[in-house]
Amino acid sequence: GILAANMSSLNSGSVTNSALFIRNLYAPLVPNKSEKHYLNMGRIAILITLVGGIWVATFVGNLLDLFKYFISMPAIFGASIWLGFLWRRVTRWAVILQVIICSLIYAVIPNLFQSLELTNTHPNLIRETNGKYVTIETKALKEDVESGAAKTVGEKINKQQYLEPTGIFFEKVARQNPNDPDSPRIGLGRFHAEIWVLSWFGLDFSNATKAQLVAYRFLFDALFPFVLLFLLSYVTKKNDKHALDYFFAKLHTPVQKTPELEEKLIAEGTQHPEKFEKDKIWKGSNWEILKPGMNDFLGFTISCLFVVVILFLLWLMVNIK
Repeated sequence: GILAANMSSLNSGSVTNSALFIRNLYAPLVPNKSEKHYLNMGRIAILITLVGGIWVATFVGNLLDLFKYFISMPAIFGASIWLGFLWRRVTRWAVILQVIICSLIYAVIPNLFQSLELTNTHPNLIRETNGKYVTIETKALKEDVESGAAKTVGEKINKQQYLEPTGIFFEKVARQNPNDPDSPRIGLGRFHAEIWVLSWFGLDFSNATKAQLVAYRFLFDALFPFVLLFLLSYVTKKNDKHALDYFFAKLHTPVQKTPELEEKLIAEGTQHPEKFEKDKIWKGSNWEILKPGMNDFLGFTISCLFVVVILFLLWLMVNIK
């Protein structure tokens, strides 16, 4: 039953993604084609989507690693989409370069470096963190009571726990021959290019824990695309002003009762973009963030309430005994 439900979801998802790709990307790039042509291209897009899913399922053996990729990869495109809606100064070449650079750091280099002997055996890249003892609070077990560390089972006590050294740049560092203590060490698993880039700026991760390294990596994944976009936008050519005026006029114009009225208002906003200045938070700037209205407050409040209800239900499920 679960497999059948999953297959139906994948079926509808592949059709939806194909339609979005054809209408929003392929059709604008290849216009004035027949509906039959677009339908056939949609079928090809569905085939590529399904084959790609099969390839991932065949060659990726760790679901957690795949999940981590799913967290990182959307940031590559999400940053340019978010900033494109909010900041006029984002340029076309900034987005192109940001996507290329982030794709290299998030996907290409991690998979390439883990398979190259030059990198997975390089002394500077197979460094490990320092092992250390940490104090943790935990519930006492029977042996803790017998040793005198606690009075009753379940009592909260402090324990010393040793954190083993872990790879800084690689998921794991081990001996090439586990049975030979003199065997050369090798980096195994994903190469964390994000941590590698941060180390260029003098950051020392020798005393970091594995959890902290993961946190640094995801923090980099979230912020680095925005940093690139800001820097690259200031050194690349600005977008056409008329195109920007039309885009933001369409973005800021509410949906009207008829398409004709909506097009009229969009055209008016394109010719007179200053009409939106009074509604902007930062007037006269490149930021296109409008002051929130009553609908915004209501929508945000209702969304927050839904989140609270879902979190409460999760808490309830965990604590029901």
